[in-house]
Amino acid sequence: MKENYFQNKLRKDLVSKGYEVIVFCDSFTSGIPDMYACKDGQEHWVELKVCNKREGQTIHLDEAKASERGFSRKQALQLFKLKEQSMNAYGVIYVSDAQKMVRIEPEDMKDTLTYTELLERPRVKF
Repeated sequence: MKENYFQNKLRKDLVSKGYEVIVFCDSFTSGIPDMYACKDGQEHWVELKVCNKREGQTIHLDEAKASERGFSRKQALQLFKLKEQSMNAYGVIYVSDAQKMVRIEPEDMKDTLTYTELLERPRVKF
C-alpha cells in the first residue's frame, strides 16, 4: 500500500467519525506532520508511514537506515516539540501485511525492530 492511499483512507475514516481533519502534504509543508485531527477537544498531530515488510524482516524506523521510507530526524524533532507543548503528537505506521496501525512515539523513531516487535507496539486509537 502507498502512503498517499493510506492517508486518504484514514482521513475519510476520521471525518466519518466526526473529526475535523487537515492534511499537510506538499513541498511547502516540510517538517509539519502529515495530518492534524481533532474532535471534542482531543487533538492528534500525526506523521504517517506505511510498512510493506513481512514476518521475519527487520524494520528500521529511522529514514537514514531504512530501505523503505522511515521517519526523518526533522519529523521526529517536530513531533517531539509538539509533544513537549502537551500536544498529542506521534507517528503512525500502517503495517499492510497485518492490516494494523501502530503508534510510534517521537523518541522511538530511531529504533530498529523486528516485524513482531513492530506489531507489539500500541495500536492507534482515534
